[in-house]
Amino acid sequence: MTKEQFFELLDYYFRNVNSYDYKEIREEYEDRFKEGEAQGIGEEEIIEKLGSPKKIFEQAKEEGRVYPGRKDAQNFIDQMTDGMNEFFSTLRQSFFKGDKERKHNGEGKELKDYEIEFDADVMRMDIRYVDANVFISEEDRDKIKISYRSSSDRDTMNVGVEGRILKVETSDFAKTLRREGESVDELKISIPKDSSLGLNILGVSGNVHCESSREEVSISTVSGDIHWDKKGEQILEGRLKTVSGKINVHAPHGELYIKTVSGNVEILEENQKIMDIATTSGSTTIRTDSKNYHFKANTISGNIFVMEDFKNKSKKIGRNYEEILGTGDLKIQIRSISGDQLLLRKE
Repeated sequence: MTKEQFFELLDYYFRNVNSYDYKEIREEYEDRFKEGEAQGIGEEEIIEKLGSPKKIFEQAKEEGRVYPGRKDAQNFIDQMTDGMNEFFSTLRQSFFKGDKERKHNGEGKELKDYEIEFDADVMRMDIRYVDANVFISEEDRDKIKISYRSSSDRDTMNVGVEGRILKVETSDFAKTLRREGESVDELKISIPKDSSLGLNILGVSGNVHCESSREEVSISTVSGDIHWDKKGEQILEGRLKTVSGKINVHAPHGELYIKTVSGNVEILEENQKIMDIATTSGSTTIRTDSKNYHFKANTISGNIFVMEDFKNKSKKIGRNYEEILGTGDLKIQIRSISGDQLLLRKE
């Protein structure tokens, strides 16, 4: 690993923390590089002494120096408007502005199948798509396989490796947003089961179904639904964002950070560690049979319900609610402006 790759990965792992906190940490490691270089130590030896960027990030979390789920936690309204909507503002305007006049260049044409394979020696995969359903799965294989279907007369995928990042785009992303380019109809990606590949997915229209067991997963969409099916028992972070799509999560041992504007969220609790959910008007439903959780909920104009599944009835609560059961190991926090929140406690 080179110095450039080290800081690229450091930026990636700290991407969702407060920028002021991370600036201090990054400067600290830049200084340690300078000190090592002044002593005539090579890059590889310095990196070996510093440790991997992932371990540095995990240690910073354990020490309480950063809390990745609260990048803008000082103000919930700012978090939703400045964090979520700023991220999507250009995409939303481009996508919905001409929705009624929308034209598909490949309408009525026969779909063609394409396939590409890549070596799995990459650290992260960045995927950008428009108007495509995306499926991520794991298989017993040595290479990453990318399969896609398109109605275009030409190959509409842009795929390439930069450093240790595999970048996948369905045609020219910016042109497709303006309806000037062509895109694919369906994108399937299979990754090796033993891969340590991180996933970063950004889409406009189309659903995402992701199965993964390694590294962090970040999925952001405008109008597509998101389904994350986490495999394995290792603790993974999942960061899911959508404007109007639904989010459904099956993620045992996951740390979940979720933001939506109007999309609904549904989670089946299975030994998760953290659920940090922020919505504007979408509803949230959490089903849990845990006997050890710390549940906090607050809303401006929505409703909070706690329901006993086996009693088939619910209790309506006010605008703020907090409950600690047992040791409180599972941290559940839900914030909304007008969305309803339901904690469904199973027998």
